[in-house]
Amino acid sequence: MDSCADARTAELVDVILEGGPETLPTTMQVAATPDMACIKVPNLGGYDHFERADDRVVDGGRQISVFRWTMRTRI
Repeated sequence: MDSCADARTAELVDVILEGGPETLPTTMQVAATPDMACIKVPNLGGYDHFERADDRVVDGGRQISVFRWTMRTRI
């Protein structure tokens, strides 16, 4: 299983997305685990790929991971 694949222990978490198409929000909930290195977000007939950045944002006492856009693939 690659590091972007859905893990059985994944749960919905808030993330911040940097870069990528304007059709995606800058914050969203995704299925992820604390050690997930990247995520794939379905968007307009394809996937936008994001890799975890070292950055984290604290919001209301919660740490929110930042993911940066790396590429797009078609379905």
